[in-house]
Amino acid sequence: MKLLDVYVARIFLKYFMLVLMVPGMLFSLFELISQLDRAGKGNFTTLDAVYVVVLTAPERFVSLIPVAAFLGALSAIGRLSDRGELIAMEAAGRSVLEISKAVAMAWFLITVASLSAGEFVIPSLAQKAASIRLKADSHKELTYTKGGFWAKREQTFIHVGRLAKEGGAEHVSIYQFDSNGTLKSYTAATAAILNRDYWLLQDVTIKEVTGLATITKHVPQVKIRSFLDRKDVKALELSPENLSFTDLWSYARALKKGGQNPDHFILAFWRKFTSPLFALCLAILATAFVFGSSGRGSMGPRLAAGLVVGLAFYFLDQITMQLGLLWGINPVVTAFVPVAVSASGAALQVKRVL
Repeated sequence: MKLLDVYVARIFLKYFMLVLMVPGMLFSLFELISQLDRAGKGNFTTLDAVYVVVLTAPERFVSLIPVAAFLGALSAIGRLSDRGELIAMEAAGRSVLEISKAVAMAWFLITVASLSAGEFVIPSLAQKAASIRLKADSHKELTYTKGGFWAKREQTFIHVGRLAKEGGAEHVSIYQFDSNGTLKSYTAATAAILNRDYWLLQDVTIKEVTGLATITKHVPQVKIRSFLDRKDVKALELSPENLSFTDLWSYARALKKGGQNPDHFILAFWRKFTSPLFALCLAILATAFVFGSSGRGSMGPRLAAGLVVGLAFYFLDQITMQLGLLWGINPVVTAFVPVAVSASGAALQVKRVL
């Protein structure tokens, strides 16, 4: 990478972080106000409210990355234009494609960081936040652990690795004891579908203990009576956007086996791939936009116009996702529509200024 590319990439990263922090902190403040309404309910305290906001902050910031990419590129390249540096780069033979390449190289670092956070950091933090919110309900027989949570009903204990919206659960284990505290049976399921009155376990292994012998059998599905109230399930659920790639794929398969619609999880799976591409297209669009107006006007009007365009693309992304789920459009197609639209806009703008 040439020295000039490093300079452009550094300026872009600087303004990207500045733009990301402002709405991120603002939305975190709104979330804090929302969580403070829970304070005093059950065992939920003001400190718990602050802790929940901190734990959910990474997911909030990651969701704002596409808009921050557009406004960050707009601010960074606009700043270079206002200083006369962009004109100097043009005079030195640097084209919009070469400037965009420098932005894309910087964007690669952001993509690696965001994908890593979405896969390894956000899911565990979101689960901790969900368990803390449950304090407001004071469910005495529900215990959260690092690897999920435990629930008890009479002489039966159940462990659930993770819950997700749309009625999905993963890594379910059930231990049934007799009145003397002796283990009668052990049931393990890789996934489960949670309904109001029953749970449908998937890919089930059952071990029954009779004296000194253990009988093991494998069945595709088992239906059991629900262990949790709907209120408790709701409190512990994680949105598909907070799950890792592997969890999303597992839940989608479990829902499909259970005869339910897995589109929400499939869409979230593919959006983890397309969101960085969408953000990159927006960054290139902003770069080409400023490049085409280099030397004309100040940063203020450009930022105002860019904010409108950036929000338009953001809402396009959100509306496309909701309409895709509502109309039953193929999730892969739905995930790539915003990328296709933003890429077309960026290509047209780049072609215009070449």
